Amino acid sequence: MVKHKKILVALGSDNMDLKGVHYALAAADRMKAQVFILKVNQPDAPAKGKHPWIEEAMQDLINSARQAGLIVSYHVGDGPFEDEVLSMVQAEGIDLLVLGEDEVHLNHSLLQFRSRIPGQVIQVKGKHGVNYL
Repeated sequence: MVKHKKILVALGSDNMDLKGVHYALAAADRMKAQVFILKVNQPDAPAKGKHPWIEEAMQDLINSARQAGLIVSYHVGDGPFEDEVLSMVQAEGIDLLVLGEDEVHLNHSLLQFRSRIPGQVIQVKGKHGVNYL
């Protein structure tokens, strides 16, 4: 039996783009992987960082990916970002963690618990920019 790869896209509540989601979906299509999208609602995030159109665009992306045959699930967490990410990584056996450019403020905390993430961690910085953490 072939083990499917699993990709987690972690988004903070102040996320303003979907580059990480686009990257993960394209990678999943190439690798025949399953995609988990985790949106972590951070209570201390500024109200100006919340964009309702992002949710609508995300649902459109998910629906399109599913229609193309990809397995995509969407999850929402309310705990601390690091705890939510680590919990999903461990529970689902994630192979690749993808972060968008807007998660720059998370780099410091991610580097702190990077050793607890068994797979690869990358940050999508633009159309062709990827930072391997």
